[in-house]
Amino acid sequence: MQFDDVVRIFVDTLHADGLPPMVGVISLSLSTVIERIERCAELGVELFQISLPSWGELTGRAMFAFFAETCGRFPELRFLHYNLPRARRVL
Repeated sequence: MQFDDVVRIFVDTLHADGLPPMVGVISLSLSTVIERIERCAELGVELFQISLPSWGELTGRAMFAFFAETCGRFPELRFLHYNLPRARRVL
């Protein structure tokens, strides 16, 4: 997959310089976000940039579920939320 190839090159390059890579994981699909986080973590990535899905404004309940399934699922990883105006909900 192109995503995996790009991440692998990025991670190898930064690790070679002793720097921690941060990978942005943005998708309309929560399952895709989770899968990409898992694959990146296997490559040694600990820092992630995420944003809410942009297909529509999430309700409060859906927003909390999104963060539980991303940040909450991976307590050993660190996340930065990118306030993407297309998500129609700026935090």
